[in-house]
This record gives sequence, C-alpha cells and structure tokens, in this order.
Amino acid sequence: PESSPWTRPQSVHEAMTEMTYELGLDFRYLTSARVTAGELTTDEFRVLLLPISAAISPEEAEAVRAFVAAGGTVIADVRPGVFDGHCKPLETGALDDVFGITRTARDAALEGAVQVATELEGVPLAIDLAKTKLDAGVQAATAEALATVGDTPVLLVNRFGQGRAILLNFQLPASGEDNAETMSARLLLGALYRVAGASAPVSVAAPNGAPLPFTETRTWRNGDALI
Repeated sequence: PESSPWTRPQSVHEAMTEMTYELGLDFRYLTSARVTAGELTTDEFRVLLLPISAAISPEEAEAVRAFVAAGGTVIADVRPGVFDGHCKPLETGALDDVFGITRTARDAALEGAVQVATELEGVPLAIDLAKTKLDAGVQAATAEALATVGDTPVLLVNRFGQGRAILLNFQLPASGEDNAETMSARLLLGALYRVAGASAPVSVAAPNGAPLPFTETRTWRNGDALI
C-alpha cells in the first residue's frame, strides 16, 4: 500500500530503456539469478539501471554493493530497496548505505515541479519538469544533494568505494512523447551516462546535437568491421 502512489512501473521502465536507445546506447537485462550468480561486474557493465526497484533481496543488494564498490555506477529512481525479496517492508532500505541516504518517512508521493541546473564532475546536469512525483521521506546522509525542491533532495550522488550511486528522487516523464520535458529527461540521462563513462561506438544526433526521439542505433562487429 505505501508504494501505491508510485504506480506506472511499466511506463518508468519503458522511459529509461527507450531513452537509452535514443541516446545511441544499448542495454542488457540481468535476471535476479544472474545478478546473484556474479554476472554483474565492471568487466562488462559501466551502469546499472534500477527503475522502480522497490523490492531487492539481500543477495541482490550485496551484488549491487560489490558492483558499485568496484567502480560501477548505479542509477535508480524513487524508493529503491524499501522491500526485501519477498516484498516485506524494510526498516532500512537494502541499498540506503550505497545511495548515502536516510529515510525519515514513507508518506504519500509529493507532487511538485523539478528544476535542476547543476553539474557533476564537470558535466552539466539539467532537467525541467512542471509536475512530477517526489519522495519527501528521503534526506542525504553521506550523499551530496545536487538539487532540492524545498527541503526534499531530488538529485543525490554518493561515492561508494570506487564507484558512485545516483538517486533520482522523482519520477521521469513517460516515454513515447516528443515534448520539451521528455527531451529534458533524455539529456539528463545522457549526461549521467557520460559521467559514468558509458558511450556508444557511433554517435547519432539531430543537427543541434540533441538525441533523436523514437530512434534506435544498432551496431555489430564482424571481425575488424563495425557495422
């Protein structure tokens, strides 16, 4: 019940994955079994996306913790790991230490505008949403709050081991729309990927350098050839 304000899990998942495509990048799914079997490593992955990942088992949390400590970047949105693998509420979130946060409450979602204009490691970060849902029950502990709405941090970054954890404490706009807010979200996600060192072998963009909406770039290698 306490997660009911955070609906649209499919829409949030589609938003992150489709924006990733539109940024010229690709992704792989890792099942829980693969994560706990040790396949989440920095040898293959730079970034782990956790859209609407409220339920995280202790074994999954340890795998994520090891990935970030080894130099990986994890990007999540609202309330990651507030339930265990059996969807039972946790007093302390499974990854709160990784994200560097403390939880003061689990109230209903707060609606408000999110306007971010800052930078991270020299990379400009910006997003402008007229209305979205925020989690007012989060405060920074070891994390740095790069942007806030009132007393609510909306963009938190925490160094953990050799890597970093980035918490978008708000919901991104739904995918499948071509408007200023969706483009703003694409650009923010692209900037976070650049900070994490994730890049594509081929860059495709509009004449003004912006990502191309509703576009997927596919690359293959055949020996020394890149197709």
